Amino acid sequence: MSTLVAIFLARIMGPENYGKYTFYISVILSLAIASQFGLHRLGVRVVAENVQRGEYSMINGYFLFALVIGVFLSLGTSSIFFIFDYSYSLIDRANLYGYLTVLFTVTAVVLTAILDAVIQGSRKVILGQVSVALIRPLVLISVAVFLAWPPNLVQLSSADAILAFLCAAFVSLCFSLTVTLTIILKNIFTNSSFIADTSRWVGACIPLAFTSVLAQINSVADVFSLSIFQTDEAVGIYRSAFQIANLIVIVQQALAIMAGPHIARLYAASSLLELENLVRFCTKIAAAAGLIVTLGTLLAGRSLVVLIFGDAYSDAALPLFILSIGFLGSSVFGVVGVVLNMTGNERKVAFAMTVSALANVVLNLALVPAFGVVGAAVATTVSLLLWNSLMWISVRTTLDIESVPLLGSRQLRLSE
Repeated sequence: MSTLVAIFLARIMGPENYGKYTFYISVILSLAIASQFGLHRLGVRVVAENVQRGEYSMINGYFLFALVIGVFLSLGTSSIFFIFDYSYSLIDRANLYGYLTVLFTVTAVVLTAILDAVIQGSRKVILGQVSVALIRPLVLISVAVFLAWPPNLVQLSSADAILAFLCAAFVSLCFSLTVTLTIILKNIFTNSSFIADTSRWVGACIPLAFTSVLAQINSVADVFSLSIFQTDEAVGIYRSAFQIANLIVIVQQALAIMAGPHIARLYAASSLLELENLVRFCTKIAAAAGLIVTLGTLLAGRSLVVLIFGDAYSDAALPLFILSIGFLGSSVFGVVGVVLNMTGNERKVAFAMTVSALANVVLNLALVPAFGVVGAAVATTVSLLLWNSLMWISVRTTLDIESVPLLGSRQLRLSE
């Protein structure tokens, strides 16, 4: 759905306006990631563990803890942005209107992530994806069509596209809130007691938040570098290549979301052999699906770009080729990041992300001024491979689990 949205917006906005929109949304989502403070990732683990143990009072306490922290941080990060935006006007409709747009959008994204974490941790994993993966993009497209209809779907402005995203974020929030209250918490709140392990949760959130912020830096370093050193059109062309290449890991991402609560449950039960089998199964499926998509992007990259996005994006063929290598490598390592996060080894992920983000930023600053979208693609590919390699090593050394099926089961050898 996110790819379909990207295709739709890229076609009705053109490379330049789509590049501006991409930059603006990158800013907003960066603020949202900082405001989440790792609460969404920790929430899946906390809820899954306590559902397994039947300790619903702890879930009640975490739910309220996460909501309070999420709202407070959303207000704080949006205010900091307003102070900066007041001077530099990053968003077209700046000042008070820009601040309110950012505040409401960031808050909606953060609260939706927290609610979805509760839903996913309660083993309703698919339902916990509907708001972000389905409802948000559908509403975004619908509002964008409405706003662009008078000029016959031509040149939707970046400001209107942001307004469409804001509407979509609030509709998805309403859906997640409804599901949480009617399906999940109606059972949990029958136990009216609240237990909050605040110090432990904050301690766990810090490395998770650090990792999330670094991951966001990793994901927007290319867009920001292109915005600074190149043109808005270059940003639009690069993002079109990125959207197609991202399809290589779409199955891996889905498996990671599905497997997260089960990994936490199996680790809590000390079932490491079963845990390794689950991880290796996910890697097999992810790598096979990724290889199929990669072959298509390598063999028919330019034709694919022109067919999907139009002739204006034909220069995306080469960066697509380079990005495909990085995303395929990511799928081969499997769901190693989720394994570390769900087993309490979030600091290992933070270390890997730190190294990867630093490499990505340095490479973007070195390559983008001279090589443009190609340099951004190389930086992203190198950082992806570096990040996944470090996490794969951590899973092997910390948990004695092998995620790559071709290398043999480490837990099976131990049991024998």
